[in-house]
Amino acid sequence: MKEGIIIMALINLDFSNLSASSGVENHEPLEPGWYSATIDSVVEKTSKSGNPMLQFVFLIETDANGDYVSGIRRVYTYCMLTPDMLWKLQNVLACLDVQTDSIVELDTDSLLGLAIGLKLVQSEYAGRMQNDIKEFKNVSDI
Repeated sequence: MKEGIIIMALINLDFSNLSASSGVENHEPLEPGWYSATIDSVVEKTSKSGNPMLQFVFLIETDANGDYVSGIRRVYTYCMLTPDMLWKLQNVLACLDVQTDSIVELDTDSLLGLAIGLKLVQSEYAGRMQNDIKEFKNVSDI
């Protein structure tokens, strides 16, 4: 093959069966209320103030009526890993039926895909509306 020659393949793609929301992340805020979600990722990070924290990314699945939410909807929360702020992580883990009554060795990968109930509210940030998580529940309780 000669240098500088680019060979491109011609492929046929059929997009006719995709719905308007297939695989599209929707950034419009959801209505306030309870939703079931699964844990999409848990990442250890450092806060702006230098404290360790976990970033949870939740993938919204259904509303409280069991109706599927259109498009891909993600919401985020941060759990600080400082002694005075562990209560939030303890609350999340309790809703996932993870024991938190003593010292716990937590494998964050074991949380991926677990279902949880989230109460979403709307707030304004940087001039646009977004969803925030107000409360967590065991998914069977929503």
